[in-house]
Amino acid sequence: MNKLKMYLALLAVLILFNGKAQEIKVDISHLSIPSANWNLFLDLKDFDVDKNEVGNDGESRYILATMKNVGFTASVFIEKADHKGDYIECRNFYWGHASKSPLSKENLTKYEKNDIAFVEHDTKEFKGERVDYHSINAYMSYGGYWIDIHISKVAYKTIDKEIFDKVLNSIKIESPKVINISEQFLYGAQNYMAQNYKATIEAYEPIIETQKEKITIDKTIWVVVVDNLGMSYGISGDFENCKRIFEYGMKFYPEYPMFYFNMACMYAEMSDIDNALVKLQLAIDRKNNMIKGEEFPNPRKDSSFSKYLNDKKFKEFLKKNGL
Repeated sequence: MNKLKMYLALLAVLILFNGKAQEIKVDISHLSIPSANWNLFLDLKDFDVDKNEVGNDGESRYILATMKNVGFTASVFIEKADHKGDYIECRNFYWGHASKSPLSKENLTKYEKNDIAFVEHDTKEFKGERVDYHSINAYMSYGGYWIDIHISKVAYKTIDKEIFDKVLNSIKIESPKVINISEQFLYGAQNYMAQNYKATIEAYEPIIETQKEKITIDKTIWVVVVDNLGMSYGISGDFENCKRIFEYGMKFYPEYPMFYFNMACMYAEMSDIDNALVKLQLAIDRKNNMIKGEEFPNPRKDSSFSKYLNDKKFKEFLKKNGL
């Protein structure tokens, strides 16, 4: 199978995080990690995403979001618990590090509510300048994971308490989890680029499940999901599922050439040169429909066809198509 298409995943990540994709949005209200069966919900719909990261092992999650026009910052960090412990122990662990920051911590209070441990404080000045910084950390423990939520605001005024309360009062655990397509996509793209095909499959199959009847997400991102999922199956030697995914792609986007090209690679890997050439011809017939910036691959240089370079039938096929 052709392994040189990592740029497609990179393209889609750029589209996703530059906000150019029209029908898939970065969902930071339902946060989780791919292996968990639960979500953390919090109302951040008025915040813009600055960072959105899933650990390559699928066991950690980090987001940074801001309301720059008014000076609000929100961050969420989820990771495997350092050791067994409830939300109080989670606060002890993380605040033990955070308390050592150079910021002065005035009006510092600790309190608990609904299995969440809080730390709240102010910083009036920093390095001789008035900042009127207000900060609240919320700590949780769930399913063997620790969660650190931090909301802060510079130039804090009493009226800003409404936004703090809105976000913090919205916090809850959702189980079973809500499928977060942007989260699944990010994790799948990271693992595809790392050639971790098992994790790619685990991330992308739930997306395909949501798109079985109708494509509702951005088309470029959908193409990447189908293409990389099918490739992951093919590279892993699971040709039955590889065929299933690319046939699904052809059903909804019959003019996209790479679905046919990659299925041709699959047949070549199966030593079925006749079906490989049928699919390869269908791909060549559609080569003008590549995604902008993508080049149609040369089958001569694809590892799937290397064993056929001296095959008479394959050589005649290439000559006929000017390849």
